[in-house]
Amino acid sequence: MKKSTITIMLAFVMIFSQTTIFAAPSAIQPKAKPIPTPIQPEAVQPIPKPLPTPKSVPTPKPVPTPKPVPTPIQPKAYQEIVKIPYLAKLIDLNKINFDITDADKEVLLVPIKIANTYDEAVDELSTSGITDYAKVSLNKDVINYTFYEKTDVLINGKKYNVGEVSIYNTSNDKAIKTEKKENINAKYKSSFSFSDTSLRKKSTKAVFTLFPVDKKAETITREYQLKLDFAKANRIKYIKPKDIAVTNWAYPASVYNMTVGNFKGNDKAEFMPNNSITRGQLATVLGRIEDIDTAKVVGESYSDVDVNKYYAPYVKWAKENDLFYLVGEEYEPDKELTREEMAYVFYHFIKEKNIEFSDVDFSGFSDKNEISDWAKEAVDYLAKKGIINGYDGKFDPKAKFTRAQVAQILYNLRGKL
Repeated sequence: MKKSTITIMLAFVMIFSQTTIFAAPSAIQPKAKPIPTPIQPEAVQPIPKPLPTPKSVPTPKPVPTPKPVPTPIQPKAYQEIVKIPYLAKLIDLNKINFDITDADKEVLLVPIKIANTYDEAVDELSTSGITDYAKVSLNKDVINYTFYEKTDVLINGKKYNVGEVSIYNTSNDKAIKTEKKENINAKYKSSFSFSDTSLRKKSTKAVFTLFPVDKKAETITREYQLKLDFAKANRIKYIKPKDIAVTNWAYPASVYNMTVGNFKGNDKAEFMPNNSITRGQLATVLGRIEDIDTAKVVGESYSDVDVNKYYAPYVKWAKENDLFYLVGEEYEPDKELTREEMAYVFYHFIKEKNIEFSDVDFSGFSDKNEISDWAKEAVDYLAKKGIINGYDGKFDPKAKFTRAQVAQILYNLRGKL
């Protein structure tokens, strides 16, 4: 082959080597076809079930407007009673032998005007045989009238006791009630009562049968017109302690003493029956019963009694009446009282007021030898009169005296102080 021919062939090879025909297989990139976007199937939605047709709700019936509850019409007597103010000076209630069963009623203390139709010349109040006030209590629509008798009725210098009382209806002169007394010579004050359905404004006739204390005198009869002066009446507001059960033995005495003002409870209306009572406190209680004017009882009494203390005027009054037994020159106002000290005080308090009591059966205390000599007379007297009691035949003279025990003695003495 000619040299020129070989040269032409090499040139031709070189020209074509630069083309893609002879490129390496790995270098040949085929043209990529576009990947079609996949067609997403539409989400299959469940065909909802048709909702049931709701049942028709019945139209509620209109609620009738409740009729107003009418306010109960209280009896006319009640309407009149509740207008009367409460008694401001509770200490006066010590004169009344009232029962705490009245605590749930409306109770009035009413002055009495008395006209003596039998003998105009004699003293009306002293011969009537009753005190100058009455108690009127309202229980629902029934009104109870209670009159309190004097221990002794003095007529023409002779003593009598009320043996029978008859109360008459003024409008028709018929007896409403006749009450007889079994123990006509009792020294205790008693009472008589009757019930009606009206609050009386007119006079009520009362006929008394009076039995003589002296058996030689004759029984006499007296007739009186009793008129209750409601214009000067007051209501009694009973106070009930919150710390004593109704069934407790101290409940009646505590209600009585808190109501009349002999004792004061704390700010929670508690009586605190088991607390001991001090000498200063007992002087205060007795002074309240006597209704002493503390403004007039001033000055020192004992060296250990602060004149600024609440009990100072009452201690001074007690000293003037020799009510307390002293050991030495000091009074010891904050000392807790013992039972024998209590007996000494009440014995002298009763004697000072000249109060008489009937005897009761008493065989003596088994621990009488433990009673101090200065207290024996007092303990013996109070026990024989039924004013104090012991425990299992013992007096226990050195034991502390509690508020409940003092209240009980005062309750036993109610109506006599």
